[in-house]
Amino acid sequence: MFNLDFERFRELQVPDFKRKPKQLQWIFAFIKPLKDLYDVFLAFRDDKLFDVAFTSQVIYLEHLLNVKFDPTNQTIFIDNVIDDFIPNFLFTTAEGQPPDFIFTTAEAEPPVFFLTTAELFGEVDFIVNVHVSVTFNEDEMKAVVNFYRLAGKRFKIVIYT
Repeated sequence: MFNLDFERFRELQVPDFKRKPKQLQWIFAFIKPLKDLYDVFLAFRDDKLFDVAFTSQVIYLEHLLNVKFDPTNQTIFIDNVIDDFIPNFLFTTAEGQPPDFIFTTAEAEPPVFFLTTAELFGEVDFIVNVHVSVTFNEDEMKAVVNFYRLAGKRFKIVIYT
């Protein structure tokens, strides 16, 4: 789509009988700044195509982090914090839900915990786990994750062994 051949363009601008090396070099001197700008544009386009190839889905975000920060071992992975806990809800009798029973320790039932919303959902929504062998700039990794994460999702970076 963006394939411009400046060598061919240079030759097409000069009539056949005037196509001498000196004349072609003179035309190329005018085209050179345009060619340099075109090369910068193509590099920018390639960077942006790479950026839009990834989404906030966990598998894509993991792949992007591994490509940018750990291309050889690929030891960076993401854990979802909320999926590990099933909340218990306390209802009133007017809500018509089946009753929950709370047992004593003598009855040998598993314990029931009632948590506030802050305790239930914690301080983060997902954790980016990075192996200790990976050398990275934490601010740069935070910037990459912030660019791709969904709005309202909180995360932290944890280094594991």
